[in-house]
Amino acid sequence: MRRVLFLFALLMSGAASAQTGELRVFASASDPFTIELPRTFAYGTEAEVAPGKRVHLFQELREGGRIVSLDTDTGLTSAQKEAYVEGAALRRSLPQWEFTEVALSTLPLSAGLAGSAASAFAFVRDRGDTREVGYIVRGCDDARCFSLGVGGPDRAGADDAALTAYASLLSGFRFTEAGR
Repeated sequence: MRRVLFLFALLMSGAASAQTGELRVFASASDPFTIELPRTFAYGTEAEVAPGKRVHLFQELREGGRIVSLDTDTGLTSAQKEAYVEGAALRRSLPQWEFTEVALSTLPLSAGLAGSAASAFAFVRDRGDTREVGYIVRGCDDARCFSLGVGGPDRAGADDAALTAYASLLSGFRFTEAGR
């Protein structure tokens, strides 16, 4: 089954310019995968994040694969924490991505997610002889829960014509592990 990871915060509709930022990864027994945003992170429309504000990753199962969501709420249930099974692999390889806006109809979304999405972007990454494609989707209406979906090797289902026309909207954005 194609793995779909969702992890990004504060996607704003109408994003049109390149932005750079850094997330730091925190891990503990009680909070297995927490990221902290910079104080100010802009994605199209600037969004303020309070100093020290943390957003928490949790994962739930939906049609088509695993989905990890970002939420600014501080509490997570044990089930949500236990469901996040791919944090270690994610921390080993969080690359820079390049994005282009695409039609939602080109993306392999479940009906429920597609119905709530306001905007979407496709991305590609070349890794030697492997081409990875995927998508990010604005999945919430209240500016508190937005998502980044990661596809697999050339099988995410996004339109190739759109993927080859991608723009560098988040070039230079990277994730780092705490202490590095």
